[in-house]
Amino acid sequence: MNSKQKVGYTFLGAAIMLIGMGGGFILSPPLTAQRGEVFDKIQCSKLEVVDKSGKVVARLGTGEGGQGLSVFDKAGDPALKLGIEGDERGLVVFDKAEIPAFHLIAFDEQNEIVVFGKAGKEAIVLLAPEENEIAIRIENRAGKVRWRAP
Repeated sequence: MNSKQKVGYTFLGAAIMLIGMGGGFILSPPLTAQRGEVFDKIQCSKLEVVDKSGKVVARLGTGEGGQGLSVFDKAGDPALKLGIEGDERGLVVFDKAEIPAFHLIAFDEQNEIVVFGKAGKEAIVLLAPEENEIAIRIENRAGKVRWRAP
């Protein structure tokens, strides 16, 4: 192959490449990230937020027992849960792995606020079982009621 043929094949290859690139540019829309547009709806059964290392730090989802939002600490243990399960609707804040610090729960038959001791036992309980009725109970570490009203 002489130099004239080499130059000819080089130009032919460049022309084919330019035609391919031009056709792709004209026939396909540009790929860009979403800008200024709002999605109408996103549907999924679970959404997880992860940190830079890929560890789940928050989860919003639904399952057999109910639906809710969970936030996890650096160790991966639950720090906060907000959700609905059966006839319960509530918020639970944890002080360490699966040991609640307090919870606010609304049941079909009553509402309650409970503050737990470090061992996870109920320490202060505020109940509102019926309309215009309130009950307060304070317990010691052994679980013995120290004060109650009414």
